[in-house]
Amino acid sequence: MHKRLFGLLASAAIVFTACSGNSTPAPASASAPATQPAASVPVTTPPSEVPSASAAAPGPDLTKTTYFDTLTPAGKTGGTVVMAEWQSVAIFNPYYSNANTDFEVITPSFDWLLTISQDLKYVPDLASNVPTVANGDVVLNGAGMDVTW
Repeated sequence: MHKRLFGLLASAAIVFTACSGNSTPAPASASAPATQPAASVPVTTPPSEVPSASAAAPGPDLTKTTYFDTLTPAGKTGGTVVMAEWQSVAIFNPYYSNANTDFEVITPSFDWLLTISQDLKYVPDLASNVPTVANGDVVLNGAGMDVTW
């Protein structure tokens, strides 16, 4: 009987703790400092220094791959690819597949808009180029963006 009561109380405490909001009250206005800050002087930025909405923050370039520079063309084209797996392919639909064998067969069989090279850079597959802010295919609109493929 005591174990059940203890379990019920422990469960109720966990549920109450998880469902209760943040109980820290906001600071009262009476606790504000008595001294007033100095009057601020408005600062204006010259129009030539105002960043544009389409300017991107500097970061790593994810489109300049060096992987293809290291490849050499095949000496012989054509032939047969033999894939051997311990498990047979169950389904050839990328939206319903859940086995590694399925994905190993699906991935080289379908083309995508972009692919990722072995040095983790974006490479166009079906797309003509990788959309970026720099080439104008990504336009920032406030909190959203428009991407042109």
